[in-house]
Amino acid sequence: MNAGNIREKFGHQYKVNNDTYTMGVHHLLSDHIAKRFEGKQNVIDTNTGAGTTAIALAKYAASVTSVDINSEHLAQAEENARIAAVADKITFVHADILSFLERTDRTFDAALLDPDWAAEGEEKTTHVTSLEYMQPHGQRLFELVSTHTENICFRLPKEIEKEALKDLPPHEIEPLMLDGELKFYCAWFGSLMK
Repeated sequence: MNAGNIREKFGHQYKVNNDTYTMGVHHLLSDHIAKRFEGKQNVIDTNTGAGTTAIALAKYAASVTSVDINSEHLAQAEENARIAAVADKITFVHADILSFLERTDRTFDAALLDPDWAAEGEEKTTHVTSLEYMQPHGQRLFELVSTHTENICFRLPKEIEKEALKDLPPHEIEPLMLDGELKFYCAWFGSLMK
């Protein structure tokens, strides 16, 4: 990973490490996702990593609450929001997202769920196929966020088994492609569905 790779993937010379670079979403796909949040007042971004998707959300939504348990990732996200000149629109929270959702009484207009897909003990590029093996537990994350908003985007690995989604409310599945290659899926719920 060099400066050219970072700029090509994220659109700016953001601060990242190997994990946040690998897990980060290409800026064209982040922008595509964020456009569906246009006009939303307050959006929650779970598991923010280096904050590149939170930055895209801040361009379309009035405010973003961005949560991550990893303090190093959160420091990168805060610096990257300053670089992108959207730091005033993002509130960064250092917390376990499940605990945060359990204790907050806030409601949100919409949510972006982006749990870690890496298979335990494997490289970050080896992904799980079920919600239960995500970190945090994907089904539990969805249930908790659903108590705060019904308008949800759930980013899912291309390896996900469609059976894993059968118990979720009605949704739209969108494959996201880049240069002709499937990168991941987004499951859209509530008013975010087309």
